[in-house]
Amino acid sequence: AYPDSTAAMLSLGGKSMQLGREGCLASLPFAMHLGYDLLQSAGPSWPADVAAAQRAYATAAASAVSLQGLQLLDGLVAGVTDAVDVGEALGLLDAPPLPRDALLQ
Repeated sequence: AYPDSTAAMLSLGGKSMQLGREGCLASLPFAMHLGYDLLQSAGPSWPADVAAAQRAYATAAASAVSLQGLQLLDGLVAGVTDAVDVGEALGLLDAPPLPRDALLQ
């Protein structure tokens, strides 16, 4: 275990992301579809299109930080996508909840 560590979880969805840590929950109103949609309508220059997607994510993130007063996370951050698929693979569906400090072990 990591007794002096903090832990947070980032749930990555197609249209939004949820970021949580003890005492704080934020929703980021953008995710995979932002970049996917930009890259699907790509022009002739793939590097330019990727750079445009990066700028779009940076702009969206800066807006979310400003509007929600988000702070930089430290400690352990677990990223989860398609939580049902991950839960099924881990045998956690229809199981009792994990203990509060399960991510720290």
